[in-house]
Amino acid sequence: MTSAPARGRVALLLAVAAAAQAGSAAAQRPSARLGADSITVGDPVTLLLEVPAAEGETVRFPDSLALGGDVEFLGRASLDAADRVPGISAAAYRVTAWRPGDQELGSLALEVEGPRTTRRVRLDLPVLHVTSVLPEDTAGVEPRPPKGVLGPDRTLLPSLLLLALLLAVAIALGRWWARRRALARAQEPPAIPPATRALEELDRIRGAGLVARGEVKTFYVRTTRVLRDYLNAVEPEWGAGMTTAEIDANVDPGLRPVEKRELVTVLFQADRVKFARHSPATDEPEDLWQAVRDWIVAHEEVIEQRRAEAAAAARELAS
Repeated sequence: MTSAPARGRVALLLAVAAAAQAGSAAAQRPSARLGADSITVGDPVTLLLEVPAAEGETVRFPDSLALGGDVEFLGRASLDAADRVPGISAAAYRVTAWRPGDQELGSLALEVEGPRTTRRVRLDLPVLHVTSVLPEDTAGVEPRPPKGVLGPDRTLLPSLLLLALLLAVAIALGRWWARRRALARAQEPPAIPPATRALEELDRIRGAGLVARGEVKTFYVRTTRVLRDYLNAVEPEWGAGMTTAEIDANVDPGLRPVEKRELVTVLFQADRVKFARHSPATDEPEDLWQAVRDWIVAHEEVIEQRRAEAAAAARELAS
């Protein structure tokens, strides 16, 4: 049987261990790091985002990054086993740059949703150091002047004939290429308007029977993806990387207050199912699908009204 002093020492050791573990967790901070200290122009590099998350919390990482400038987003990357740390949520992205120098990646706002509250985390992204693809030892090297190749016994006639032949070939190739391009453009199918494409995709999602098979979350993900793609096509300032909260807080002159409220309501309802494990009632998926469709149709009317107003203003200025 353990004596009272021994039990007291065990309790003291457990308390010290718990305090050390809590201190270690508190020391963890959100971080963003690159897979290489520097890259050359056009080389892909991995950007790793790490956010501490307690048990039951979910970190909402964006599907893409709006970096802008000379830095290009290449897509999501898979995480290595070494990048998976208990208590840390991570996401990896592939980026590249097209101009040498230090490229600022800016910052990124994330949401960490817990069972009861949602907190916001802002990550300052690192600076991407980009070097030129040209070797450094060519700096200051001047080319030698050209040597003469025409002696006193050479004439210009063969060179002129060769030049004329090359020019004729270039003209023939140019005309052939122009005809080929014109034929290809004539055969291209007409572009599908964003609204038509979105409504057709919504009909396909509804007819796929996802809700009946119990794939409710997939139904919500595909339905809101159609809405996001439509927004990216007709309202480019709302990037795919913006969260619902950022859209809600964004001051946009293009939406009427009621239209913006309806949009944000639909996105928040879908986020509850996609990220908060909310189990919707039987009629909620159909209601959300109809709300997305109605919003797109109504927004098309707003776009047509904008075009009509712009045309009227142009005619007034012309007169």
